[in-house]
Amino acid sequence: SMLEALAHLPEDLENAVGLWGRALAGENVSVTMEFGDPGRERRVFDLRFSPIRDAEGRIIGAGEIARDVTERVR
Repeated sequence: SMLEALAHLPEDLENAVGLWGRALAGENVSVTMEFGDPGRERRVFDLRFSPIRDAEGRIIGAGEIARDVTERVR
C-alpha cells in the first residue's frame, strides 16, 4: 500500500501493517499519524481504513484513504 511505501522506519511499518490488519478484521479505522524518511521531513497523514465486504457480508479486502495534512497540522 502507499502507507507501507511511506514506512521507512520499522515501527512505521509495524503501525501500517497493524492498521491494515484491523480493517481486514472488520474494523473501520481513522487515525492521524506521521510517516516518512527520518533523514528528510516526515509528513502527517489522516488515514482511514475500511473493510470491503462481498454481497454475503464476508470481508474480501480493505480500502485505504491517506490525506497529507502536514501543513494543516503545523
